[in-house]
Amino acid sequence: MPRIKMQRIGKDIRFQFPEISAEIDQTVKEFEKIAVAEHAAVVKTWQHQPEFKARRYGWLVKGSHAISVQVWTDDPVWRYVDEGTKPHPIRPKKRGGVLAFPSMFKPKTQPRSLKSGAGASGGPVVITQAVEHPGTEARNFSAMLQRKLDNLFGVMINNVFRKFGPRIFG
Repeated sequence: MPRIKMQRIGKDIRFQFPEISAEIDQTVKEFEKIAVAEHAAVVKTWQHQPEFKARRYGWLVKGSHAISVQVWTDDPVWRYVDEGTKPHPIRPKKRGGVLAFPSMFKPKTQPRSLKSGAGASGGPVVITQAVEHPGTEARNFSAMLQRKLDNLFGVMINNVFRKFGPRIFG
């Protein structure tokens, strides 16, 4: 199950300035919505729509307050496309059955890109007893989203501290 974790650790000011704590909470809620929407945007053209969820964790570490947001899905199709697959045989579900599929295929996503296109399939239909699938090259969505969202999370939290900076640091 892919998980994405964003984290920033800073001076624990929650109990000294409750309005800052409230602003941070609101900012993290906003970030959770953005992070889920960024994941959903990757699969917007897919027929099969994985469901993404976000969860926040907070704790004290050596006198500092840490916030972590995780975005995840349990969807196996996301995992296959994100992590890729090895070559594998495909056989009919029923014994004695056959496979039938279009001879040409263009995927909706490409490796190292968060864009999702129309994709396509067509050409003459292939009918066969079995096929050796060549595998799927990993798209690495999770790693790209991690970098993109980690930067955004840092900017959003830093903006809160800039807003309240004079009150905190004099």
